[in-house]
Amino acid sequence: MWVPTMRTLFRTLPRTNFLVIKRLVLLMTEVAAESETNKMTPSNLAIVFAPNMIKSRNEDLLTIMQDTPFINSFLRKVIESYHEVFDD
Repeated sequence: MWVPTMRTLFRTLPRTNFLVIKRLVLLMTEVAAESETNKMTPSNLAIVFAPNMIKSRNEDLLTIMQDTPFINSFLRKVIESYHEVFDD
């Protein structure tokens, strides 16, 4: 159910932003495919990249800390569902 929503959401971005995010997530998907060797699972990649890719509008430290698990989970799901979210 969430995949169509994510497809729509990403396609509302300016084209350049969409292409950059698509390429970054593709790279993360490719790295995750080698997780047996590099230990970078979709979850680990989300922990590393999500705080830099998805910023909260609120700069309050408590809010940022509370939002972190949701932001990480969102990016993990996008990485795991790359082809469903981004393929035409």
